[in-house]
Amino acid sequence: MLHIFIGFTICNMLVKKIKYPFTPKEYKKIYSKVPRLCVELVIQDKKGILFSLRKAKSWNGMWHLPGGTLYHGETLSKCIDRVARDELGIKLNKKKFLGYIEYLQDEKNRRSFGTSVGLLFLCMIKSGKIRGSDQAEQIDFFKRLPINIIPAHRTFLKKVLKIK
Repeated sequence: MLHIFIGFTICNMLVKKIKYPFTPKEYKKIYSKVPRLCVELVIQDKKGILFSLRKAKSWNGMWHLPGGTLYHGETLSKCIDRVARDELGIKLNKKKFLGYIEYLQDEKNRRSFGTSVGLLFLCMIKSGKIRGSDQAEQIDFFKRLPINIIPAHRTFLKKVLKIK
């Protein structure tokens, strides 16, 4: 598949294995009954917006905004810090809340499980060297939205940030 983009490519082999608070079986049991609240990071700089190429089962092979589940007892700010550290190896300056995306269950199309609500935050890199994780090894900045992006991310970014 050919990826056409304008931007800066980050190629590195350093990848972090992320530690999760419960097993996939526990995850499915919990989130089959209640919605999952997530943070999603819109990291923007002069090179464009940072996306990672999903390696995980849900949305595999699609570009997406890095993000993760808000854990019990965790503040939104701490969740943003953890996701940036675990998935990307960086620290962020949080700029502002941009809005939310509702993801309805779409397990039959291999895309996601359960219902999730993603809270999107505009951020800038403060420090650190970007690297991937077991969720997504390839990280790139895009000035234009990639072709194979999660559809809800495309819709949101076009509407809120006026990105093409």
